[in-house]
Amino acid sequence: MILIKTFFFLGIRYGTSRFDESLTYTVSDPNYGDLLFTTFNDGLTGSWFEITTGLKVRIWKGLFLGFTGRFKFAPSVKGDIEFMPYDIPGYGLASENTYWGFNYQVFWRFQIRK
Repeated sequence: MILIKTFFFLGIRYGTSRFDESLTYTVSDPNYGDLLFTTFNDGLTGSWFEITTGLKVRIWKGLFLGFTGRFKFAPSVKGDIEFMPYDIPGYGLASENTYWGFNYQVFWRFQIRK
């Protein structure tokens, strides 16, 4: 028997990710020809905060439908930065100060024992 039929939640999260990047570019010079350069961002750490809210509702027996909304804010990148990172894994574009996200889920609960 399933006791919880509707579940609402609200929370605060702290997210972090560690990543490396490299940038390769070509400079064309009339005297020296094409010059290839590569620069690296190694060992960067990105972090941000999230406010989350969601709802999960029992539709029929073990079938549930739900959604989650997230508001991501206050991103920061730390480490030996050679160039501005384009993307923070788990957050999104590093140039954006806030992000809104929304997803929905379909759950099926399997009862293993009574």
